[in-house]
Amino acid sequence: MSILPTAPKFALVLVQPGPTAGWGVLLPGAVVSELFRERAQALSFAKAWASAHRPATMHVSGVGGNFTHEWSFR
Repeated sequence: MSILPTAPKFALVLVQPGPTAGWGVLLPGAVVSELFRERAQALSFAKAWASAHRPATMHVSGVGGNFTHEWSFR
């Protein structure tokens, strides 16, 4: 029997364009996104949430669903 450290489970926060306008932030366990009018507002909220709930990873998608950025909060 060996004792190996387990890697912490990272919470995943998704930032993506809203369905019709604005930007959404989908938090772990949430069914619907938190909606924001501006991209900067969504990014600020997501970064603050991820920083407060470490370890977390934040993925940002652009218009069209293309992955654009990733941040890790350890």
